[in-house]
Amino acid sequence: IRFSKRALHAPVPEGTLLVDSYACDSNALPGNGYWLNMLSSNGDGAAACSSGVTELHNSYVNTSAVCGSNLNVLAPNGKIDHISDYARIYLQHYDKESSSK
Repeated sequence: IRFSKRALHAPVPEGTLLVDSYACDSNALPGNGYWLNMLSSNGDGAAACSSGVTELHNSYVNTSAVCGSNLNVLAPNGKIDHISDYARIYLQHYDKESSSK
């Protein structure tokens, strides 16, 4: 992992992958500023203009991929579980704790 102060989407060295993140306000579509034509309000508009987040992360546009059946959770143990597995494990653990009280 390299951190730098280069321009947001400047070319990266060969053999490396550019990973960028953007702020995602709760209950807001990715790139809200982009959709509202407020491109300089925050970094969301810039991220939306220079990537595919407005379509890839939008449940209204990408209905087959952005849905509950594709939801995964990063568990406290660092493992990525499908939501159904995570809920089953959590509920089993919760039931054990509740019954021991």
